[in-house]
Amino acid sequence: MDKNILLIQPPIFKSEIGVDAIQTAYWDKLNKQMTMILDENNIANGIDGYHAVEPNIGLLYIAGCLSQKGYQLKYLDCALIDSDVRAKQNKVIEMADIEANLRLIPKEFLQIAAISCMTVNYKWAVLIASAIKKFNKECIVIIGGVHATFAYEQILNSAESIDIVSIGEGEETMGELADMLCRYGMKPSQLSRIAGIAFRNSENHIVLTPRRECISDLDTIPYPMYGLLQKDVTDNVMIRVITSRGCSNNCSFCVPSKVFNELRFRKVKKVVDELEYYTVTYGWRLFMIGDLNFLSSYKYALEFCNEIIARKLDIAWICQSRTDFIDADITRLMKKAGCIMVCLGIESAEQDILDHSHKRISIGQSKEACRIVKHSGIYLYTYWVFGLPGETHDSAHATIKLLRDFLDEGLVDFTHCTMCTPFPGTELYKNPEDNHIRLLGSDYDDYWLGCDYLGAGLPVMETEELSRYEIYAYWQMALAAVAGNLKIKDEKGD
Repeated sequence: MDKNILLIQPPIFKSEIGVDAIQTAYWDKLNKQMTMILDENNIANGIDGYHAVEPNIGLLYIAGCLSQKGYQLKYLDCALIDSDVRAKQNKVIEMADIEANLRLIPKEFLQIAAISCMTVNYKWAVLIASAIKKFNKECIVIIGGVHATFAYEQILNSAESIDIVSIGEGEETMGELADMLCRYGMKPSQLSRIAGIAFRNSENHIVLTPRRECISDLDTIPYPMYGLLQKDVTDNVMIRVITSRGCSNNCSFCVPSKVFNELRFRKVKKVVDELEYYTVTYGWRLFMIGDLNFLSSYKYALEFCNEIIARKLDIAWICQSRTDFIDADITRLMKKAGCIMVCLGIESAEQDILDHSHKRISIGQSKEACRIVKHSGIYLYTYWVFGLPGETHDSAHATIKLLRDFLDEGLVDFTHCTMCTPFPGTELYKNPEDNHIRLLGSDYDDYWLGCDYLGAGLPVMETEELSRYEIYAYWQMALAAVAGNLKIKDEKGD
């Protein structure tokens, strides 16, 4: 078998087009805010307003690893196709659009196809796998990503078009798997030697190989292969760069921390080398530090900022952190090193809800952290979640009141308001009764919810006191509070 591989990113957004007036006002406000920030910092590359489709960095990392091993690659990003179809044809993407693009793929690249998916686009992944089999029934289809890691058994039992599931971090797995497939095909005795996969054997039984250990030296992984994307795409999206993988916390509703459950850091100089490479080679200046918690190590953050300052890199960057890791000294240094925005999870105004979710933060800590960030001259992006276990009418009202207080005080520049979703792999999904919630459906199309500026669905769960409709209503109230009260510098009114 030739060393050719097709990599596929399925569409991401919900299939319907349409949002109500409140959602439209909310996203328009955030779009204005981002445009202002980009203009203020004289940034030419960045997100296309607030509505850009972000490349799948995990798949691009795998592409870099495969390319390093001598594989020729074709990359089909159906999320970008979807965005283009919506913009130019005012319709949602259909399988006919995807199949038209598959027809353009040379036949020699339809021997091994690797699809990366999340819960929200798993159904698309299955449809694409089936379409590939129509073009070449002998094509070996691999699926990986966060959803596949926790749902491999369900996938192999229900999706005949998917042959192999990659579990956990995929860079080393895909390299070994591709080599094995090119040499032996789907021979079970050989596949069994590869850690971190699941597949069906000749008797149609599922074989789960031993767990693959996390990659200990992240600097052995090549840079994400952004060159697979067109320049007009990469010039208008936020480029992610990671300093670490993993998280020291274990929030009950967070699924990425369950995949990258071992905290590992890259060497500071290697990270800044990557930032400098992108700046010199492509002219990119805006970056998202893609860590789950950038301030996991205070010492590392200091070294990172000082390295950027020492090299006099003219860049702007955004990062995520926990509120209990924020202090004035580090935020002042981050500002000097080019940080323009910090993202913090506030989640709820009810301490019991935060404690039950294993957040390990207090409301007081969150307020103080926000004030410190703003006092340092850095923009603040806050996360808010409605419908967490224990949510009541009183707690939802209190969270909206707290959000409004933050808005009135000028502490909030951006928000991400969403509804709790029990993704496979989380404690909420595995133990709903212990968390006093009820799961209402398993249609993964509904799991996108309030994260999609092109539409939102009802929650797929409810708490003991709140129905899914009430959770949705409180979420809408939060959007309305932001749409009506978010302060944008120099804006005189809507």
